[in-house]
Amino acid sequence: MKTIGLIGKPSRDKSYLMLYLGKLLAVGDHVIIVTDNQWFMPNLDSYEYSDQLHICKEISMNEAVDYTIIDVTSVSKTKYDIALYVSGIDRSTVEANVEMFLGSEEADEKVTIFQNVLLDGKINENYLCQRFGISPKSHKVKTLYLNDNDMAVNIENDYDETLDIRGLSKIYKKLLLELAGTCSQKSLKELKQNMRTAERSR
Repeated sequence: MKTIGLIGKPSRDKSYLMLYLGKLLAVGDHVIIVTDNQWFMPNLDSYEYSDQLHICKEISMNEAVDYTIIDVTSVSKTKYDIALYVSGIDRSTVEANVEMFLGSEEADEKVTIFQNVLLDGKINENYLCQRFGISPKSHKVKTLYLNDNDMAVNIENDYDETLDIRGLSKIYKKLLLELAGTCSQKSLKELKQNMRTAERSR
């Protein structure tokens, strides 16, 4: 089993990134998402999205799983196999995440994802790398620019209580493929096939 820590201040955008990644990884594998900040089915302590994807508030030691994705929202000294540091760009989020990112335990594999970056704004990838003390030359950094279409998909999924990923932008899907590749070590060809399968289910 691989443990994947999604580290960062809670937000709807972070939650849906976690859910979409879990859905993609669950094509052919068993995935558990552990979160207290649930935008999808928020009133349930445990939810079985499919036979392969379970969402719950506590880690279950009784289930044989391939991936456990943990929503980490405070400084954590737990060491994960893979750490995905996820941050939006508003000031309160950045300030909270600077402390969280620098104070958390290192992982064997780590990626930083900046969400909702403005394409022509001063708060850009270079600025955020400086704030977080990250060198893009030695650390994987992914930037997800603000996209009205992706925002609409998240809102629609919120209303419909679905995890429909068909309408996500090509850039968002590319990020999901890259993160799934980091987590699973599967080939890009296999991951693209898995993406098509995930797109067909809601």
